Amino acid sequence: MAKAKDYSKTMRNLVTILSRLYQGEALSVKELAEELGMSERTIQRYFNNYLINHFPLKKVGRRWALESATKMVVDEESELALQTLEEMAKNIGTDFYQKVHPLLAKLYKSSCHPLYTKVNIEDITDKMEEILAFVNPTSKCPNRGTSKCPKRVS
Repeated sequence: MAKAKDYSKTMRNLVTILSRLYQGEALSVKELAEELGMSERTIQRYFNNYLINHFPLKKVGRRWALESATKMVVDEESELALQTLEEMAKNIGTDFYQKVHPLLAKLYKSSCHPLYTKVNIEDITDKMEEILAFVNPTSKCPNRGTSKCPKRVS
């Protein structure tokens, strides 16, 4: 049986890239590869597979940047993705949903508004163990049942 791929590193890298793009940076694939300790091909794959079709990106020379604010339009697929994330957050538990809902609401409102809104994305990489414990209640969490790793609420 094939081993399940751990997407946590991929997600952390995508969040890093997106937060920098939303801060107005124009990012070079080569520089990102060096900073994240990955190959240029992997970074380019992130853009091709995950980012280009879901975010208003443009190529400026050899760098990637967000398109101007007035061109940001949400397609049905992106809207569906936000709604799916909202439902997943509800299913994970009340505490998690209460923390995630305001962020998702801001994303939805900013994506539906004709003007671009900057969203500050919190770095949650140090909380991955807690998040994974919510998603997978059978995972090994040393703090199971405490506020750091609470029981999953159905």
